Amino acid sequence: MNILSVRLAEEEEPEPIAVGIAVTLLGSVSFQMGLLYLTNHSDRDMRRYSYGVINQTVSIFCAVLLFQAFDDVVERFIEGLSLELQACADMAHMLMWFTILQLALAWIAGVGTEDAPEGKDGKAKKDENDRTGKDLKCYSVLLAHLAGFASINAWGSIQQLTAFRTPLMSFAVLPLAACGLFALQRATDYVRETVAAGDGEKDEKETSWDRECEDAENDVMGLT
Repeated sequence: MNILSVRLAEEEEPEPIAVGIAVTLLGSVSFQMGLLYLTNHSDRDMRRYSYGVINQTVSIFCAVLLFQAFDDVVERFIEGLSLELQACADMAHMLMWFTILQLALAWIAGVGTEDAPEGKDGKAKKDENDRTGKDLKCYSVLLAHLAGFASINAWGSIQQLTAFRTPLMSFAVLPLAACGLFALQRATDYVRETVAAGDGEKDEKETSWDRECEDAENDVMGLT
């Protein structure tokens, strides 16, 4: 017992860095095991929601990297300009992603294209519609996050202006952003409805496009 007590007393206390690394490794392994458990859960709803959360998380991280790459290019061109001009450039950057969101989803949904021939196999048509729906959902989430980060950056630039430097005026940017994004949503919705009404009726493709765009714009509002 004396020998054991001496050896324990001679052992050095673990360093904080070593403890941090050990806890991180244990947490990472536990997290991975938790994901495996949830994605293979016996309840179908648990599996669906687990995959949904994972997809959202992956999308956010991809969108962060993509937006940062584009934003670095914009910042290089506007470096040295006044704060007002920088805010205008950031607003234009946000509007660019809003426009890309509308056009990309319209293209994926097949808006403006002719329907498949009537004689096409029913199963093949169903598979094509399922694939289109998944593509719409995938890119709507990714582009919504990109537009959302651009919106955060744009309205954050507004807060840096001299007129909004006080705490009260800085907080006033929040309702201003909400009103601005709501007006932008109404404008894009009007454009979509106008395009859909061009042929006299709103078909399934245009309905899917409108629905996914609205969900994406709501995500942008929530992120901002």
